[in-house]
Amino acid sequence: MSNDHSLQKARLYYNQHRFPEAEREVRQHLSANPDEVYALFLLGDILSAQDQNEEALEINSRARGFSPNDDELIAQRALILFRLDREPEAIEEIQNAIALNPVAGAYRGVLGELKLATKDYEGALEAANIGLSLDPEDTFCLNVRARALVKLEKAEDALHTIATSLEYQPENSYTHANLGWSKLETGRAQEAQEHFAEALRLQPNFEYAQRGMMEAIKAKNFFYRQFLRYVFWMNRLTAKYQWAFIIGIYLGYRVVSNIAQNNPEWAPFLNPILYAYIAFALSTWFFEPISNLFLFLHPFGKYLLKPQEKISARLVGGFLAIALILIGIHFFTEVDHEGYLFSGIGALAMMIPLSSMFAGRAPKDQRILVGSTILLGVLWLLGLVTIILGNHVLADNLMMYLFIGIFLYQWLAIAKSSSRY
Repeated sequence: MSNDHSLQKARLYYNQHRFPEAEREVRQHLSANPDEVYALFLLGDILSAQDQNEEALEINSRARGFSPNDDELIAQRALILFRLDREPEAIEEIQNAIALNPVAGAYRGVLGELKLATKDYEGALEAANIGLSLDPEDTFCLNVRARALVKLEKAEDALHTIATSLEYQPENSYTHANLGWSKLETGRAQEAQEHFAEALRLQPNFEYAQRGMMEAIKAKNFFYRQFLRYVFWMNRLTAKYQWAFIIGIYLGYRVVSNIAQNNPEWAPFLNPILYAYIAFALSTWFFEPISNLFLFLHPFGKYLLKPQEKISARLVGGFLAIALILIGIHFFTEVDHEGYLFSGIGALAMMIPLSSMFAGRAPKDQRILVGSTILLGVLWLLGLVTIILGNHVLADNLMMYLFIGIFLYQWLAIAKSSSRY
């Protein structure tokens, strides 16, 4: 730790989450001492805390040029790479830091966090346990251990671990948020909301807790709770098994559908299975946009949404209203073509990309999702204009392309967005 007054002020601001003030202090110091490794290290932390991870990585590289075997710099680089979704490189770096300083329990916690991100829950638990054997009071290791236990469906052990963590640091916002997520994943939405509220009291702009509070509010709805259980279950699976499940359930639907068509006498028994599949597929598509819209209309929930999410919620609400109008025109006027009905259904379908277009893992992924949503929106608008102009054949084709496009968008969204819950 530097004894320099400006760096001490910068560290104090950093600990208080006053990142712009911390950055100003440390940059001012670096203008006179550009080669000081600790100042560069601190600036890397400050930039990363403000999601400026590309620049943080550059600063870290500059510091390592002066001190290549500094294990703290290597561990910092691992965390920055993790935030840039470069998990394999991050794991390699934190293992380098552990090799240089094998008795640092916190590094085992970082390794556990990275293994959680790659869904290696047993590996995360092992890393956290080794970290705790080196430092039993390391709250980061305790939190990683708790999250791994939740994913391994050992909820009671997880809650006991978090309770231990709170004994050491009762004012730790991360631990309260972690406890909230653990309770949410085990179906205790009301208790989860209380811990998210405490985390936000301690750290009002804590995004991890904000996301949790949003889910906890939505989970008050019984149907959304079931949807959330499904999401948690899916998130425990690795990408390989997620795709296997999605493809398997679709192939199962095709097999049952063919059997029902070829054996009409079995239809009364097989049709409920098909209807259940359709209801399941529609619920996974529409729960998210509709629940986000409800959150936007909630007196407290709307304050948790980011500006982009508010835009998304407004667009979802707008398209829902348009859908109801178009479907109403079909049923309550004397139009003799189903174009308005299909346009209304198309507007409902547009709610799917509109609700997830800002969910990209990286800025590039987000641009791809937003661009795809705009293209789909243009396609829907062209279809509607064509219906109004009376070219029903072209309108039917455009709407068919729209539905195919939205189906493909689902696969794109799965590939480009991801949750680390």
